[in-house]
Amino acid sequence: MSAALKLNPQPNIKLIVQQGPHAGQRFSFSKNKISIGRSPENDIILVNDPLISRQHAYIEIVDNDVEIVNLSQKNPIVINNESINKWKLTSGTVFLIGGTEFLIQIENQQSVVVMKQPQASKKASVNLVKSPPLPQKPVISPANVVKKAPLPMYRTPQFSPPPQSQNLQNSSSKFKFYMFIGVVLALGLYLGLSDTGSKANKTKKSVLQYSDEIAFKINSKESQELLKKREIAAQSRQSIAYIRAEENFAKGMRAFQLNNFGMAMDHFQLTLVSLPDHVLAKRYLYLSRVRFDEVLKAKLDLGQSYYERNNFKLCMSMFQQAIDMLQSRDVLQGTPKNTNLQLAETMLKKCEFAAEGIR
Repeated sequence: MSAALKLNPQPNIKLIVQQGPHAGQRFSFSKNKISIGRSPENDIILVNDPLISRQHAYIEIVDNDVEIVNLSQKNPIVINNESINKWKLTSGTVFLIGGTEFLIQIENQQSVVVMKQPQASKKASVNLVKSPPLPQKPVISPANVVKKAPLPMYRTPQFSPPPQSQNLQNSSSKFKFYMFIGVVLALGLYLGLSDTGSKANKTKKSVLQYSDEIAFKINSKESQELLKKREIAAQSRQSIAYIRAEENFAKGMRAFQLNNFGMAMDHFQLTLVSLPDHVLAKRYLYLSRVRFDEVLKAKLDLGQSYYERNNFKLCMSMFQQAIDMLQSRDVLQGTPKNTNLQLAETMLKKCEFAAEGIR
């Protein structure tokens, strides 16, 4: 059997960002492999999403099937509310990478068609085999028949069964005997358990009376301390400082969810000024600093790569975004101003001079 494959044109892939920091962007490719991540070496670069890894995933065309493969061990890819490592994509599939939601559209995607050739008919040769002749039955004549002598007749011995009255009397006597033994054993067990239970109750009552008195005294002291603590906590919640701290924390969480990490740090610090023991404010202040540094470093690296590729418009855009981030951040937070801000300003001037033809 032989087969012929019908060749299909290469699919054209379009990616549309529906939700996330890069919402509204569109990407179109006709390559066999597309890489996605925050690093400048990728085909699709998503800098503003800190939940995406540097090398997060790639989309590859294998036998006219479009597959997506996850490269990140920390951040997943979600399709149909499930975390996947590898998946075959079709036109209209929605998948989530980090905090960015993509819609894929595939054009010119056709399946492989297999053309089968009919097989040549073969004539089967039939060999006729003669069956051997059947054996003939022997003819029985009356002379060959031997008469057998009749068997003697025997009578089976008959046994007379015992009378039923004797069996019933024996079974009733045994049943009464076993019932008597069972009743005696049950009474003995009941009396023994009742004695042990009464002794245990007496000992427990004698011990629990003393321990109950001590526990009551301890609980009374603890209950008084708990009441005092609750009264102090209720009074502090009604204070103006507590209300302002909660307002600043809510504003900081809103800014953190919108990826405005500089403003989030300012609000979390104001929360800790009013309430130094606010655990969530300390945690999200640390996370805001980490995310701010990651996004800032990614913008500086991307601007440098655009400068080396002679793409000066995007170079100026990246360094201007970095400058805006550093200027909006509060200088009193303890972060040095000179290193990153001066680097961004000098690289912005280089990109402007290079765009004008002076390099």
